[in-house]
Amino acid sequence: MTTTTAKDAIINLPEVVAEELLWMIRQGMAMHPRSLQKAIGASSLGNPCSIALAHDLLGDRPPGNGVSRTGWLAQIGTCVHAWIERIFPLINDGQFQKRFLIEQEVTVGVVGGIPILGHLDAFDIDTGIVIDWKVVSAARLDLFRKQGPGETYRRQAHLYGYGLAQAGHLVKYVMIYFLPRERELDSAYAWAEPYSEQVALDTISRANGLLDLVNSWGIEQVTNLYPKCGQRYCRWCQPFFI
Repeated sequence: MTTTTAKDAIINLPEVVAEELLWMIRQGMAMHPRSLQKAIGASSLGNPCSIALAHDLLGDRPPGNGVSRTGWLAQIGTCVHAWIERIFPLINDGQFQKRFLIEQEVTVGVVGGIPILGHLDAFDIDTGIVIDWKVVSAARLDLFRKQGPGETYRRQAHLYGYGLAQAGHLVKYVMIYFLPRERELDSAYAWAEPYSEQVALDTISRANGLLDLVNSWGIEQVTNLYPKCGQRYCRWCQPFFI
């Protein structure tokens, strides 16, 4: 039989432990390589918002809105990626020849004289398809199914394709596979289109041009040249969304 001492009652021991557990989870998330990454990656290069891209090129952190964002939703996506990464070797082991490259590091281009690395989720060698998993909310899943993946995700996929092609692989298609965060797996949606080297080259060229402007004029003058993008999820143009 569990008894509660006077001291436990005063400090509310379960509540204290609950707060400690949350702190440990937050610390674990903060120490994850994705959280510690400062250099721009393929996931940001394709952002159609020039204001956000300019800041990302400098490694700036977006403004907050006074609300503590733990990044928990992004962490769910990271956990799903890690689980998929573990199950694909089982599929590979059943093949006469290894079919999938998993979590492959590729160089997607050079920006400001620095090679930009990307870690693509999967590449199907047999079909030449680049696969990028995205774990999204029900609302965003419906939006992507209706309107497509948007330029940020689309360009990211082609950058991965470019990196693979430069490494000697035959790339035919790029695919973004949207997995539901709040629904059953049957509602997942796969978007794909033929791989285009030009999309990747244009993305890199745009980033280099913007970085040249920032280095010449400064971040404030450059970002003042562009109107706010109006994208709902842009943390630079819509810093107060929750």
